[in-house]
Amino acid sequence: MKRVIFTFILQSVSDIITNSSSELFVFTKETSVEEVKSLLDDIYPNWRKEYYDPQLLKDVSDDDLDTYLDYARYYNMHDYNGPCWRESYGDPVVWAKKQAVTYKKKMAKFFKDTFDLDIKFNDIFERADESYKQFLPHHLEQFRGSMDCYWYPRIKESAYPFLRENISERILLFSKDENPNWEYQEKLMEVAERYHLR
Repeated sequence: MKRVIFTFILQSVSDIITNSSSELFVFTKETSVEEVKSLLDDIYPNWRKEYYDPQLLKDVSDDDLDTYLDYARYYNMHDYNGPCWRESYGDPVVWAKKQAVTYKKKMAKFFKDTFDLDIKFNDIFERADESYKQFLPHHLEQFRGSMDCYWYPRIKESAYPFLRENISERILLFSKDENPNWEYQEKLMEVAERYHLR
């Protein structure tokens, strides 16, 4: 039987233990794209081979803004995991409304902590009773998912104008392909926030 030997060239040990992914770096201190490009030239002269041109948050596409918000929220709200309803929790409608209030507070805190923006979501949640009725009385285990599926897209839509109008110092840098050079990722992490995109 013929034996075949495969040789793999690894950038680092992390290639062995992590899945392939693209990367997003967010610069929060720099105020212009040219300033970021100059910084990148100093850190990683060949960055253009692996990354798209950096863009101001107000100029990125809705899809790219979606990606950024989804991952920023994931990184900042990972501690939120709404429980499933149980009989011991009492009236399911009262419980569900409390969960909605908690979710709204978490969202408001996320936008405040991440962007220093005070965004009111009352108009989004005013029809919440319609959502509760979809899950009563037997499917409250799905309620946590309903908050993301039903409300979060509306929250993002309402937040877009605020972000584009008020966040001028945030600049996004997306990798072109998966697994850009890890050594330079580490250097970029010293000057920007890194989001490991799945």
